[in-house]
Amino acid sequence: GEVDLRESHIWELHFSGCEFGSALTFKGATGRISFQWFSKTPSLLDISGMKMQGSDLSLPRFKGSLLAVGTEFEGSLDLSDAETDYLDLSNAIFRKNLTLVRATVKNDCSLAGAVCDGAVDLTGFDAFSGFLDLSNMAIARPEEVRLIRVNRRRASPPLRLFLGSSNIDGARIADVQWNREGGRLRLEDEREVADGRLSPAQASLTYRRLSEPLESSHWYEEADDCLSAAMEMRRRDTSLGWPARLFLLAYRISSFYGSSYWRAATMLVVLVFIVLAPAFGFAGLTYGAYRPDVVAALPQQQQATRGPVRGTNSMSWLVRSYGRGLVHALEIGSLRDSTSFRPVSAAGVILESTARLLVPAQFAALLLALRRRFTRS
Repeated sequence: GEVDLRESHIWELHFSGCEFGSALTFKGATGRISFQWFSKTPSLLDISGMKMQGSDLSLPRFKGSLLAVGTEFEGSLDLSDAETDYLDLSNAIFRKNLTLVRATVKNDCSLAGAVCDGAVDLTGFDAFSGFLDLSNMAIARPEEVRLIRVNRRRASPPLRLFLGSSNIDGARIADVQWNREGGRLRLEDEREVADGRLSPAQASLTYRRLSEPLESSHWYEEADDCLSAAMEMRRRDTSLGWPARLFLLAYRISSFYGSSYWRAATMLVVLVFIVLAPAFGFAGLTYGAYRPDVVAALPQQQQATRGPVRGTNSMSWLVRSYGRGLVHALEIGSLRDSTSFRPVSAAGVILESTARLLVPAQFAALLLALRRRFTRS
């Protein structure tokens, strides 16, 4: 049956070969306990609020639910190969190491607000619910955090990780089956932003922190996803001025914050061949400088018009106008000072000035995306 030792003061208690039919509770107790092995593990081990004194607590191959909310562990906690239904270590204090190597949790797992003075090893960890809460942890040695081969089993869903303000600078993060939405990695921090419980600035900082260990572990695609997500969070930050948000929106449209060279190349082609070429053609182009007297002195067939000249074929006029516009757009894109054609209208001059900004900027976005994709420090 159930064993209830809550609020107890225990000098030392050792379990070996015990068979528990129900819950084992030490909630709020103080003392030293240890488990050698279980003949049958309790369905629930509740040590919430307990002050675990003395040696390490090892629960290898533990099966059941473990509640250790606010528990202070003076030694290490080892849950290697455990198969738990529910694991709640939120606000716990770990003076030494926390080991969850190859552990599995059927439902949600939370380490929110935990204090870790030693190493945190989640190598081979699996959360079958897909959710892992590591938010707002105080990690003294983030370089000793291991998040490797997480949720990589065949039956495991993508990992929905909530980091919050946890410091993971220098952590080892690799081979994680991440939750992906909208074509990129997505943390649960974004849902918190959408619900108003987390600021976009904090989510942006979290993504930037996550990108660094991914980059150092050579998981470049995931690192790029984090950088793009960080920019997206900044764009959603209403405290940012509208010029900066407008610039970020343009950067998103042009190359998805420098992460997609295919989008950058596509946008460049659309800008030159579909937008500017016909626009220049219909606005009117002629040979020589933009001077009405020069244009008037040219033969009529060389003068730019906004419609076909009487007696000419409309299709040939469209092809000729598009060809002139395409040549002019390409020359502008090559940053040439003198071009083969000049606009003959005020609208054409404004369009040309705008194109001299847009085309080089989009080409630069393409180069940056290519550099980010193929060049790594």
